[in-house]
Amino acid sequence: MAQARFIGALSAEALDQLDILGENIRLARRARGWSMAEAAERFSMSTATLQSIEKGDPKASIGAYLAALDVMGIAEGVSSLGASHRDPIVRRSR
Repeated sequence: MAQARFIGALSAEALDQLDILGENIRLARRARGWSMAEAAERFSMSTATLQSIEKGDPKASIGAYLAALDVMGIAEGVSSLGASHRDPIVRRSR
């Protein structure tokens, strides 16, 4: 499979953050006692997609990450990603 072009634009820090998010999702799933297959069914995704998410794969959609977080009740704070109060350029233009 060809690598998505946008992956080359991701910094090492961004890739590390995806790894951490994937690990957090894996830990939350395991804490609930859900197998990979059970969680994938609950999240309405394939086990392959869930495996990708838990590895922090940047090719997995943000919607797939959000579905896992939402079903487990841990999606709070996602809306602050990219928020204007965190963007120094937006803050300066006000």
